Amino acid sequence: MIPFLLLIVAFAVNQAEDDCPAMFEEVQEDGSVVNIIPFMSGCKGLITSPGFPTNYLSSSTLEWRVRSNESEGVTVLQVRSLRLEPIRDVLEIIEDHEETVTTTSLHSEIDSYGRLVPLELSYYRSHSSPTLRVVFSSDNEVDAAGFNISYAFNDCVALDDIEHGVLQEVLYNSEVQYRIQCDEGYQVGDRKGAHEHHYVDQASVPLIYCDRAEGSWTRYQWINSEYFCGKIVSGCTEHPILNGRLETIHTKHYKVICDCVLCSVIGPVTLECVERSDGRLVWEGLQNEHGAEYPQCVAHTCATPQASPSTLILKTSSSSVPGSYYRERCIDTFIPDVTRWCLSTGEWTAGFAEGECV
Repeated sequence: MIPFLLLIVAFAVNQAEDDCPAMFEEVQEDGSVVNIIPFMSGCKGLITSPGFPTNYLSSSTLEWRVRSNESEGVTVLQVRSLRLEPIRDVLEIIEDHEETVTTTSLHSEIDSYGRLVPLELSYYRSHSSPTLRVVFSSDNEVDAAGFNISYAFNDCVALDDIEHGVLQEVLYNSEVQYRIQCDEGYQVGDRKGAHEHHYVDQASVPLIYCDRAEGSWTRYQWINSEYFCGKIVSGCTEHPILNGRLETIHTKHYKVICDCVLCSVIGPVTLECVERSDGRLVWEGLQNEHGAEYPQCVAHTCATPQASPSTLILKTSSSSVPGSYYRERCIDTFIPDVTRWCLSTGEWTAGFAEGECV
């Protein structure tokens, strides 16, 4: 099998990028090629499926292997995106111990909003395993956008950038921590309880820090990292609405407006920013029938797939629910099939370019 390119971006808080050893290929006894990532404390990077975020190829088996000579080494993996064919395609994280092998299998599912999301846990840590393997397997039918995994050795993975704000460094107990500073017109909200908390005084927001305490059950995890910068609407923090926005009805009452033609609102159609007895401003009516914390705009159908004279439609699932798919094949040109997914906007993902099948 010809190995695909593994994208590795190495960086660290206390480890210069140039000091981190590069990934290399190693041929196994059976002739397969494995991508080896040497362990070095403080180094960080990314592992992605081939071509991410475009679709990976079907009938793929790929392996990345972390190799450590440190008996107390900790490899931290955080899945930032996992979009695979539901159930059939799988990403496995395998720990090889002296006498046992532990395997964690990660799959995707289609959620109530028609999005392809991780089915199982999205955070994984490996303690003291001399070898950690990441193995991706796909069948010969449907493909999707794949995966994006951040890793770190004896450290927390890299923090994401903050939309509509920045992370300011703060020195606390001789360690660099971070405070969210939102842009003008935005304030900090809490993703774990967006309908309960917002912070007008940004200095009161808990600092984000990496837990490096020996023996801590959250060791090498970011603490207080569930915050975001939301637009201030009548004093309340606006949480992002999938495919939609808020529009004023009157005073502090708002209705949800969908930006996509085929979409309708799941959850409350109107919201009100109210002041509670303790002085906090919060949204009323945020709980919907799917257990989400905010209304969302979702299309309930995609147009029926139509084959062109140069393409053939294969294996389809129902188009009545976003997250459905079909396979498109060039009739007279040998090009790998394309899987097209029905999005929550009611549109299909891109297929063959014009003239590509001629």
